[in-house]
Amino acid sequence: MGGCIMIKQLFAWTIDGKIYDGVVKPKEEARQQYITAVSRGQSGGLVSAVGRTLEDFKTSVSVAAYSKVTFELTYEELLQRRLGKYELLINAQPGQPVKDFKIDVSLYEKPGISFLKVEGSLASNDLASAITKSHADEKAWVNFYPTHNQQITCDGCAENGLSGDLKIIFDVERPHSKGDIREYGGFFVHYFAPTGLPRIPKNVVFIIDQSGSMAGKKIEQTRTALLKILGDLDGDDHFGLICFDDQISPWKRELLRATQQNLDNAKEFVRTITDRGSTDINAAVLEGVNMIKNSHKEGSASILILLTDGDPTSGETRPERIQSNVREAIGKRFPLYCLGFGFDVNFEFLQKMAQENSGVARRIYQDSDAALQLKGFYEEVAVPLLTSVQMNYSGAANLTQTSFSYYYNGSEIVVAGQITDINDFSTEVIGKSADSKVTYSDVKPIDDDKLSAEMSGFENFLQRLWACLKVKQLLEKELVLTSDEKEAVKKEALDLSLKYSFVTPLTSMVVTKPEGEDSHVANKPKEGDTSGDDAGHSHDSGHVKRIYYDDWGFLEQVEDDDEEDMDVEEEDEEGYDPVISFLKSRHSHDSGHVTTSDTIGSAYGQLLSVLLGFGACLFVGLLIASILGFKGRKHSRPSHANHDNGDSPSINPGSCKNLGAEGVTYMDNSAATVERTHGQPDAQDIKEIDNHGCCQRKKEN
Repeated sequence: MGGCIMIKQLFAWTIDGKIYDGVVKPKEEARQQYITAVSRGQSGGLVSAVGRTLEDFKTSVSVAAYSKVTFELTYEELLQRRLGKYELLINAQPGQPVKDFKIDVSLYEKPGISFLKVEGSLASNDLASAITKSHADEKAWVNFYPTHNQQITCDGCAENGLSGDLKIIFDVERPHSKGDIREYGGFFVHYFAPTGLPRIPKNVVFIIDQSGSMAGKKIEQTRTALLKILGDLDGDDHFGLICFDDQISPWKRELLRATQQNLDNAKEFVRTITDRGSTDINAAVLEGVNMIKNSHKEGSASILILLTDGDPTSGETRPERIQSNVREAIGKRFPLYCLGFGFDVNFEFLQKMAQENSGVARRIYQDSDAALQLKGFYEEVAVPLLTSVQMNYSGAANLTQTSFSYYYNGSEIVVAGQITDINDFSTEVIGKSADSKVTYSDVKPIDDDKLSAEMSGFENFLQRLWACLKVKQLLEKELVLTSDEKEAVKKEALDLSLKYSFVTPLTSMVVTKPEGEDSHVANKPKEGDTSGDDAGHSHDSGHVKRIYYDDWGFLEQVEDDDEEDMDVEEEDEEGYDPVISFLKSRHSHDSGHVTTSDTIGSAYGQLLSVLLGFGACLFVGLLIASILGFKGRKHSRPSHANHDNGDSPSINPGSCKNLGAEGVTYMDNSAATVERTHGQPDAQDIKEIDNHGCCQRKKEN
């Protein structure tokens, strides 16, 4: 049920007119290359995965003073079909009005496109004239061209321009209930979404955390979602409710049929749910398992749904022991879905527990629409159509996952692999419906020569799609392994990631200038500066001062006769905290481009503008200090427009501006000792903050 994003080997930077391409490397190696470039004052970029998924990634960038950088990031994603449709979500938050803002979306689906809609906050009435869409059989187009005036006058817009999302919603024609198989270049992908099947009655137990940490909006949104979910149960479904803190409080000790009377009584129980106590996840889940075991009906599908926002703090609190208990109790009989509420939850623990029991974990974001997120997840699993689904292939090898607990209405099962003998290639899908065993066989593959001719770069798409699914499933497998097999699986995932240039939890993509092209920010003249040999020097009252990096990563200016050789110390691993980063989350489309010129977006874009405008020492003071992990004993973070003394001093090469970045001390007209986040400096290496916020060396005798 998760997506699979493939960052192509194209993270191209145009720096001062020259193009540099990104390279995928093991995560730590790429990170060190990026840090080294930043410590030298170079422009650089790093694309890395967020957490353990292939769905979220972030881009960290550093831009040298007086440089202009344009970067283009190209990625591909396997769209996930949910509730009978695909959604392409495009976020737009440039942080300022854009002179020539354009979003172009083109769709090509060989079976045909059944419908096309445009929704989202950017599809409001006042932006409707900026959207055009067209649809003809196999192809569709959507264009979003807001004017400069629309970007500042639309609902929710202001001087920062657009802030919202555009949703392209569509589905494809399905002429064959057996599914659709594409073949190209020795690889195939099978999209299986059968139609015309009766729904299977379900047994569902909701296990709800009501511990003290759920107080306030969380518990309120949970009650709202449960009331709506109960209203959607069908008359032949059976259901149960278990609330837990350090005590287990089931509504009833057994599952009850979803009659109107039972539903009304259950809703009254839900309205009484309040927060209290600590969190005994182990006992609650085991109670739910026993409830299903004792009430399972033949010809039905059982589902366990856990909602929690924290770590186990009562009863059995060891995650590995809880996972073992739950795995043994369920015994692969039905799936467990884990919903983690907010960012404080131990999400990796929930991922492991769900993965071991044929389910998935989903994070519920603590926003105003959390109740809709909860209900939306339930709707994805509300209508099972097949159980015990097995996908069999002859004439093929190196297959991705072929066994699935359930197939849900509106979803899609995707299997990919290599074709070893096209003449012997055949398929067979076996599953159990509500009243019988069903078999789908002899689905013929469609050669995608025509599609390849129409879509540039498609020739390797099926192979890359196979590799991406393979990596995703290897990482899921590695998550739950504890033996020596864990390292072997991890290595296989890493090798595939490097071979196909994927950004994964094991790899990152980095782009920097090659060795020999580097030049310190401090030695770079301003645009239009023709001072020749004086570049890299600051003139003050007739004295020549050279600007260089000291051994703690700060720029320092000294008289020529006091010059020392200094090396930039490597930062501690835990101290890495890039200043400029933004999350590209769940952008769902087959091939997308994100191009940014001079602007990153929101507060980060404003910070980047400051970096570009104020030069060398500011760049180091804000960016290098943050990356090297300095923290001060006193903290003052005035903006450049609001100094303590009411002035905004002029900025010259070698001077510093007291603008704040996370993990850095900035003072105005006061001094403070600066210390490393990890480890203390030597007595002779203590630094002070001068009256411009600069970190300077102070010798102690």
